[in-house]
Amino acid sequence: ELAQVRSREYVISRGPYYQFDLNPMNVSNRQLREVPNRNNEICINVGYTDTDSLVFNIPDNFKVENLPVEVGQSYDFGTYEFKARQVGSSVVVFRKMVLKEGNYPAEQYKDLVMFYKTAHKYDRAKCMMRKLE
Repeated sequence: ELAQVRSREYVISRGPYYQFDLNPMNVSNRQLREVPNRNNEICINVGYTDTDSLVFNIPDNFKVENLPVEVGQSYDFGTYEFKARQVGSSVVVFRKMVLKEGNYPAEQYKDLVMFYKTAHKYDRAKCMMRKLE
């Protein structure tokens, strides 16, 4: 689905810098605690695929100063991708999270913990800009 949103108060100013969330709509809140020497297999009852593309139009009198590095992780149980690029006067964001239904060996639990840590971190990524004089 395509949605277009306008907001005058989405950007937060911090001194000469301005920042905004790159993923305001589909943020992963799941975090797993680390369990050393896990014995039980991982059981994912319901798989899913979330794909999000967002475009932020940046006013001409602003310069993008900082975007997060791209990330891509792939495991037997799923994948996570996050990309944010400046294209002309826009910032284009792509996010994809895939979780595959199934049973997985206990040894992969540490990877599942990292998978959710990465999603938690990048789903909260911000764009930093500066207003041009």
